[in-house]
Amino acid sequence: MRIEIHAKNVEMDEALRADIDRRLAVAIGRFDEFIRLVTVHLANSNGVRGARENKCRICVSLKSSGDVEIADSGADLYAVTARATGRVGLAVLSELWRLRESKRSYRASDE
Repeated sequence: MRIEIHAKNVEMDEALRADIDRRLAVAIGRFDEFIRLVTVHLANSNGVRGARENKCRICVSLKSSGDVEIADSGADLYAVTARATGRVGLAVLSELWRLRESKRSYRASDE
């Protein structure tokens, strides 16, 4: 599974990169054969009333169909990435299940 991490206004250190890699491996590692590319976008911007807001967007490109995309935001960058990686695992599972069921119903209609 190829993982690209892009950071805008975020200090990207090895600890953060390792945390994201580890969390993605746990969340979607079992779907490796179905995934072409995982792109993680991190950004830090001014939120409401000048508070800093961290954003994480994860895009998973599947080999068999389109993309799965999850976004999250909050004050703590590690917490934001943890929530997003957890949610992307469920989203990929749902998409792969949907594709499997649509192929199954397509085959059943041919018979």
